[in-house]
Amino acid sequence: MKSRLEKVYKKLPNQKVDLKAQKIKLSILSDLENDILFGYNAADRVEKVLKEAEKLTQKLKSEIETAKNNAIDIIYSDFGLAIGNIDDGIMKATNSLEELGAPTNVLDEYKDALSDLDRIIADFETMANNL
Repeated sequence: MKSRLEKVYKKLPNQKVDLKAQKIKLSILSDLENDILFGYNAADRVEKVLKEAEKLTQKLKSEIETAKNNAIDIIYSDFGLAIGNIDDGIMKATNSLEELGAPTNVLDEYKDALSDLDRIIADFETMANNL
């Protein structure tokens, strides 16, 4: 009578298995799995870097908007006040000189400076609006 072990061995296939080929296949599959994991890890790192870049972009946009608003405030308040004062001063000086019968061409420098400041304001407005 055959033992149980002999019966089990008899049912197993009686073929030689090329273990070298199996080992090579397993090695290739292991390498592929490692490469896939490396790719996913790289994707995770890129995602973290891009999220940080997005945060920095939003912060920078906010700071640019604040700077733009500050520049516009200065243009309309400080520059506006200076231009108004200069314009009033030129008008008063012109009237006074005319009343005295003096030539008003001495005010040409101030008029040129006023024109220059007007141009500067226009340039700054354009720059601020382009931010």
